[in-house]
Amino acid sequence: MIFSRLDRGHESHKERNFYTKVFAGCLFNELLSSYEHTSTGFLDLLHTRYGQLSEEIPGAVVSDVASEILRKLAYSKPPMSLTFDYHAYQLDKNADNGELGDIVIFTPDSSVCIEAKLYDDWCFHEDFAANRRRIETVSELTSLHGIQVMLLSKRKWENCKAQQNHSGSHYKRLQTALQELTGSVPFMLLFWEDLYGLVRTEPNLAAAASYMDSMLKSNGWKR
Repeated sequence: MIFSRLDRGHESHKERNFYTKVFAGCLFNELLSSYEHTSTGFLDLLHTRYGQLSEEIPGAVVSDVASEILRKLAYSKPPMSLTFDYHAYQLDKNADNGELGDIVIFTPDSSVCIEAKLYDDWCFHEDFAANRRRIETVSELTSLHGIQVMLLSKRKWENCKAQQNHSGSHYKRLQTALQELTGSVPFMLLFWEDLYGLVRTEPNLAAAASYMDSMLKSNGWKR
């Protein structure tokens, strides 16, 4: 029922609708037999994608400290909790009222803060810079290692890169920021297609895989 599409007109165009179905409905649903594979597979994917950051964004700083944090996270397979639209002040009253992420995955010593885009284009200030300041502040005020993730489709990413020579290019602003990056909060790109790859290998998630396939194709994905 969650992943049925009786009619395209029945599907909300809110991005929250899509990412809640994917993350709560299948990737991090502890009621499913596939939970261990998909949840730990997600942590492995974070470590892998961080190591590939400079391939997507030439010159981006990849920190050994941050890489080790992600390696340990993937290796230890810690207990996790998942929440949505989580605000910084909920972790520390001295932080501002803005969101840490559309999706936040907590472990005992980490917070994976994900800004998710499917329909909308991403913005350097709102989706990277402002979020990063909040994540860094919370990391300093608490014992949690902040991890910053931007999740979008490969089509949107490639379209953005194609505009890099235009004035005000969000890609160029991001590239410049990542070339000058300091601190231990890693940033990485994650693609919806990566998550589809996790889901489609699980026999009990066939309906979810079909749903993701349909939604991604309707947003310009060509396999």
